[in-house]
Amino acid sequence: MTLGGRLAAMPRLWNLLRRLLEANFRGEKAVIRRELRSWKPESRLRLLDFGCGTGELAPLFPPEGYVGMDVSQVYVAYARRTHGPVFR
Repeated sequence: MTLGGRLAAMPRLWNLLRRLLEANFRGEKAVIRRELRSWKPESRLRLLDFGCGTGELAPLFPPEGYVGMDVSQVYVAYARRTHGPVFR
């Protein structure tokens, strides 16, 4: 297994490295906040986050309409433990 594969199998370490290398997801977080600025709870907005990974960005989305999906069962299990049961 490659180094990247071994790191990806350790979600907590993977998140730490990504935060360091990607400036704590500053760009992604800015885009999400900007796009959701006009969101209103009564709109019943539903968000399906394909490739949600470890759920690192899930707290930025409205919880009542968010579902995260990823092909990695390791990431989904970690996301559920960390952010709740809205991951598949």
